[in-house]
Amino acid sequence: MIVVAVVYGRDTLLRRVTVSGHASGLQKGGNIVCAEVTVLIRTAARLLEGLPGVDLAGGPGKRGEFEIRIDGVDKRKLEYVKAVGDYLIQGIKDLQEEFPGDCLIEEKQRR
Repeated sequence: MIVVAVVYGRDTLLRRVTVSGHASGLQKGGNIVCAEVTVLIRTAARLLEGLPGVDLAGGPGKRGEFEIRIDGVDKRKLEYVKAVGDYLIQGIKDLQEEFPGDCLIEEKQRR
């Protein structure tokens, strides 16, 4: 099972996404759910990395792990960061709906 843990800031902006695990089924490297989650998370990270006004940390860990942490966002970049986050989360939710045994999203709001 792939678990995607999402934390939103008080401002409802995506602040942290942690991906861990593997989808069941096909052999390692051959599962479409793993591939789709990987493409979504890596693309979101690539869109945000190096963007002026966005303080980003994280990246791939050991096999089956990835983290994006958004520690700060210039107010001029808020809408862009929100759009990237919305795209990522909608894609993960769609995967969870289509493959409920292979993908789970857990969402939390910072207090």
